[in-house]
Amino acid sequence: MEMVKILTQNIHSIRTHNWTDVRSSLRLILPWMQIYDNDKYGRHLPDFCAVIDILPTEQASFMESGMFAQSMTGNPYSCVALVKLEFRGQGVTKTVQ
Repeated sequence: MEMVKILTQNIHSIRTHNWTDVRSSLRLILPWMQIYDNDKYGRHLPDFCAVIDILPTEQASFMESGMFAQSMTGNPYSCVALVKLEFRGQGVTKTVQ
């Protein structure tokens, strides 16, 4: 039941443009990815969380203003995330969409 609460928090925060809650819900999801042995998310989510924690001021303010999600209809609570970040480390570039 705890995992359901975390997932609904994540969905709600994306739909309402709340960047702070998106970040906190991603951190709460992280242990569950390891428990369920979801190697794709469990492998890339720690890198993603590290990158969003050290965003430059300009990019961080852009995300905090709600620009990380887009509404196709313009209706409230109808936003979807538009996240695409590149991870550069150890000679490997990964793109997460």
